[in-house]
Amino acid sequence: MEQGKSIWEAQVGDTTISAPGGPTKPPAELKRLLGALLRGQELVPIARLRRGTDDVALLDGQRVLESYAGMDEALRRALDVPEDAMPSTKAPALEHVRSFLRRQLNEIERHDPAVRVGSDPEDLHRMRVAVRRSRATLRAARQLFDDEQVRSLRAELKWLGGRLGPTRDLDVLLARVRGQVAELDGPDAVNAGKIVAQLEAERDHVRQELLASLEEPRYAALLDQFEQFVAAPPVTNVDVSLERVAAREFSRLERLLKKVGPGSSNDELHRTRIQAKRVRYSTELSLPMAGKDGRKVIAAAKKFQDVVGAHQDAVVAEERIRAALRRARGVGTGLAAGRLIERERARRVEARAALPAAWKQLKRRGRSAWG
Repeated sequence: MEQGKSIWEAQVGDTTISAPGGPTKPPAELKRLLGALLRGQELVPIARLRRGTDDVALLDGQRVLESYAGMDEALRRALDVPEDAMPSTKAPALEHVRSFLRRQLNEIERHDPAVRVGSDPEDLHRMRVAVRRSRATLRAARQLFDDEQVRSLRAELKWLGGRLGPTRDLDVLLARVRGQVAELDGPDAVNAGKIVAQLEAERDHVRQELLASLEEPRYAALLDQFEQFVAAPPVTNVDVSLERVAAREFSRLERLLKKVGPGSSNDELHRTRIQAKRVRYSTELSLPMAGKDGRKVIAAAKKFQDVVGAHQDAVVAEERIRAALRRARGVGTGLAAGRLIERERARRVEARAALPAAWKQLKRRGRSAWG
């Protein structure tokens, strides 16, 4: 109770969401925020917990059955939720893929409420990464499954990724541009602030579009489709080597990098970033078998992604700044935008210079792992 009103609270992962409501039924706003987890189901009491000063108690009426040091452990024991378990290294490839996809679906559902609340941009980032990992896994392991059902699920995940992407991209851009504006002085800082204001308005707009997408029946249907796919996958082939899948993705990246040089276009570099992600995700999928060598590939792939990602971020940042400038107008604003664009171009030059070393390390790790 707060000021005579009942406050309902839900803990989802690291996020706490709350809404005012009546004493017996959860408020509609809370159920809306939990839409991805409920998907039409009703909230019902499972256990009663009481938070104390130093512990959380599991109750039977007013009688304490057990007490725990924290809420997470209390909820896990009350709901009898088993600890996550990875398939053994000898388990069929199908079980590894199902386990991997299940974790990605759980990530989407777990971060969905926080994305709706908008309290931490990292939740949006993690939800988007889970969607990307899911698409990459379905693509890499497609030989296991019915092709039509894989294509359908990947298409829906692509739709969701397309809704998450614009807001996340602007979150990243705004964080960087705000830092750059803080380093400017005098009139340039004031005029650059107008660019930031335009980007913030755009971010607010695309976020509203994202929130509308999360309320669409299509989104709930996608989560149902994903859950059904994991629970009863349309298997057509069980004899697939996940290590060979990862090795194949690495070979594709090698072929792409043979064509990359100092004069390569921005699009060519961006394609290497996409393929590096596929290498990383497919290696994560095969990690129980790949072991230490696989972990080294993942680390090197992440560093490579950071380099080509910084380049692509700078490319997109220049495009966004130019678009914001057209809306903001003003001679002074143009000069400030020019200073921001100059810094983005410097980042592109720096990223291109770092690319050979990043690729050299990834190539060495990949060849060591996949031969």
